[in-house]
Amino acid sequence: MSKESPLEHRDVATALRKMGFTKRKRKSGTSHDQWVKVVNGRLLKVTVDEPKAPFSHDLIKSMASQAGLNSKEFHKACTEKKYIPKLHKKPSEPLPEVKTQVEVPKGKKKTARK
Repeated sequence: MSKESPLEHRDVATALRKMGFTKRKRKSGTSHDQWVKVVNGRLLKVTVDEPKAPFSHDLIKSMASQAGLNSKEFHKACTEKKYIPKLHKKPSEPLPEVKTQVEVPKGKKKTARK
């Protein structure tokens, strides 16, 4: 395991913006920033907990995974100004159609209980 320097909130925010993520409006009562990006029809959402900065290795690993990267590439994107990584997340398969209407067999009546 390599020793990487802890990242500050501004470094992570700059890198996410550089990678095409946009910041969602913060909900009241939370210190977490939500950064979102749609890739091949799939929503990537990165949660950044601002008061936890500087971020530990575990938080960096979690944010990297949410962004579709490994921790080394995410750290490099946050520390090197000109580096823009390619996302590793593959598009998910389309969801199967779900029937919302319940079919009642013929001949059976629904009765309401009193």
